[in-house]
Amino acid sequence: MKISKYAGVILLLSLPFSAKCQQFTPFDSTLWHTRYDEALVMAQKDSLPLILVFSGSDWCKPCIRLHEEVLVTDSFSVWAKKNAVLVSVDFPRQKKNALPGEIVKQNEMLAERYNSAGFFPLFLVLTPDEKVIGNVEFHNQSTGEFILLITKLLQSASL
Repeated sequence: MKISKYAGVILLLSLPFSAKCQQFTPFDSTLWHTRYDEALVMAQKDSLPLILVFSGSDWCKPCIRLHEEVLVTDSFSVWAKKNAVLVSVDFPRQKKNALPGEIVKQNEMLAERYNSAGFFPLFLVLTPDEKVIGNVEFHNQSTGEFILLITKLLQSASL
């Protein structure tokens, strides 16, 4: 009887931990770019702003929340397909999540240019000619609230 009592406690204690160890929902590769130069060409061709999302996908809790609660949602994807070109600028720490060397170099260059203070997550909006419009901070907003903040920023820049 005592064994089953303790087994139940162990099971209950392990549930939150196992839920946090799940894989992250992957980005839609038709919507999100990892190669800045390709995204820039697309933004210029379509006259759309570039959105760079600086994140630490496997260590930064606010980055993970932004990713799961906003960036991979259907409503954000629908909005983004019409309004922006998205670039993931990721800095994972775990070996299993390591990026190819050329992407690491590119992301370091982008961080030096646009995020030298090292803020994570940083949701940065650029014009197609690479001028910074501004950034949108994530404070646990809903997807709709986050999209509204981006839209207001784009409107203020007449984009």
